[in-house]
Amino acid sequence: MRRARVIVAHRFAAVRDAGQVLFAEDGRLAEHGSIDELLARDGRFAESWRHRERSTRWRITAPADPAHGRLP
Repeated sequence: MRRARVIVAHRFAAVRDAGQVLFAEDGRLAEHGSIDELLARDGRFAESWRHRERSTRWRITAPADPAHGRLP
């Protein structure tokens, strides 16, 4: 017997292996489908996914020369 699980997540890692994703925005169902389907549709889910992927490469670095500025 197959079982269904409902996961409410704010992190994409939690749904990476999900068969179906329900993507809500502003309290409403905006899109649904597999991750591959949602990415192929290039809608709000895909936009959020790309934003998250880009943000994993962000780095905060201290200035090399203190004369150019200070970190708070």
